[in-house]
Amino acid sequence: MSVITKLYGGELEIVYNPDDKYHRYVVNSPKNGLINHKSVSVTTATGIVDKSNQLMSWAVDLFKSFLEEELKNNKIINLQSIIAGAGLYTIRKTDAGNIGTLAHKWISEYIKHKINGDLLPVIPTDQKVQIAVNAFLTWENKHKLKYHFTEKTVYSLNHDYIGTMDIGAMVDGFFCEIDLKTGSGIYDETRAQTVAYLKADEEESGKHYEGRWALRLAKETEEEYIAGKIKKKKKTFPKYQVFEPIFYDNNTIEKDFEAFLGMLKVVKWKKELKEIATAEFLLNKKI
Repeated sequence: MSVITKLYGGELEIVYNPDDKYHRYVVNSPKNGLINHKSVSVTTATGIVDKSNQLMSWAVDLFKSFLEEELKNNKIINLQSIIAGAGLYTIRKTDAGNIGTLAHKWISEYIKHKINGDLLPVIPTDQKVQIAVNAFLTWENKHKLKYHFTEKTVYSLNHDYIGTMDIGAMVDGFFCEIDLKTGSGIYDETRAQTVAYLKADEEESGKHYEGRWALRLAKETEEEYIAGKIKKKKKTFPKYQVFEPIFYDNNTIEKDFEAFLGMLKVVKWKKELKEIATAEFLLNKKI
């Protein structure tokens, strides 16, 4: 079932189909010349930044560890084991994504409970999801928070991009955006991602944000973290952190937004090239 969000005083409508595997939004605003318009998402734009070196290294380490374990258990390395090892990357990535999705879902339901009095969600049974959820609750207890919204769809008419902001809240007396991350670290692109959501909401709602929080929630225990580093034969590594909060003030907000707009421009350029190539292919086919 499609989810419809109205923005800009009801003059713009965003349709989102949860069953669409590409997670596309459709924008309709006849007044602004937008009919069934497929806008670029914030995550698609920031995803243009190449992370292949880190991911490749991780995938190779997984494969290597798998083969070492097979040999350690006196198993014969054959085509079947090679295929199994090569597929570990996809399995682990999917599992990690599921943990992040479940943690985000619980936190969103928890905030709705705080705002609207919705039913308090049951603590997840999965240990790794529990770690992420408890990390968030621990951070919450250290600050004075008043939640305004969660999972808010935002759209910029000025720059034509769309996305979903995790949380908007008063944090210790300051109105801030809160972005949740479940992974091994917070990358520089988070600055661009958070400022894109913030700017779109300020444009549409007229609100003014006084800062951005990026909260990284761990998905593994300290024992699992250390065991993983030892397995990779790491002699030194950063201390385990179940939680990592980063606050971005407004000193770099314009530079961060400029960087995001650059990413957005590249994605739109590539999209246009793809459309041109498709049109040329169809034309040549007819000829």
